[in-house]
Amino acid sequence: MFEAKLEDATLFRKIIEALKEIIKEGNFECSEPGITFQGVDQSFIALVQLTLRRQGFSHYRVDDTINLGINIENILKLLKCGGTKDSLTLSSQDDSDILSLFFESESRTAKFDHKLMVIDSEALTVPPMNYNTQCNMPSAEFARIVRDLATIGETVQISITKTGITFSVESPTGSGSVTLNNDDGSEKSSSGIKIKVEEEISQKFPLRYLNNFAKAAPLAENVSLKLSPESPFCVDFRMVLPGKGDEQGTPLGALRFFLAPKADETEDE
Repeated sequence: MFEAKLEDATLFRKIIEALKEIIKEGNFECSEPGITFQGVDQSFIALVQLTLRRQGFSHYRVDDTINLGINIENILKLLKCGGTKDSLTLSSQDDSDILSLFFESESRTAKFDHKLMVIDSEALTVPPMNYNTQCNMPSAEFARIVRDLATIGETVQISITKTGITFSVESPTGSGSVTLNNDDGSEKSSSGIKIKVEEEISQKFPLRYLNNFAKAAPLAENVSLKLSPESPFCVDFRMVLPGKGDEQGTPLGALRFFLAPKADETEDE
């Protein structure tokens, strides 16, 4: 048997909404440490990894590791039936083809069933990746930048130096750039931008993918952008449940997106 309860039902809905534009369906593996998901988009360009730790659930039970084959679009329809103040319990019996969703609040309860799928997919093996350049920034700022630049062009160039990070775009109709300065900890610096640079780097990426990644911005206060000449671009959202009063928040897990940089057209000629 599998049971997992989140006190905030909207949190799981936001996770599924962030996956929707990248993944259509996939297996959610529920095991003793928690829930994991991994998949690639239909073009095999973007990869997504989701990890939800059992410590982030108010109740978590799994008797044996179980794979839940879920259609992202269909389960999202059910999740939208939950109220903003509801808790959510996910439940599935052994050898069942049903995942039940229980919504509860002080004034209402609701139950919906999602028909599970049998999804044959090869396990993806992602080798360990070392990133020597990293920028931590507010998630909302990242989402705003890629949304604004997408109105100008299709490709963004991300350049990171010790002093800041620059997003720039060019198109036949115009160009634009946004530069965020590194927060050096001084009184005059309050950008919230933290940069770790071993090697300055500049790479290009399709904005439509970054726009889809940015749909995860409501899940985390900050996002970590990791670049390396030898590894795919990583957009890493770390989810933390808010603490009560002066208590520290509880780490729930992470939602990570990976994307290969666009080849330099001048090098291909």
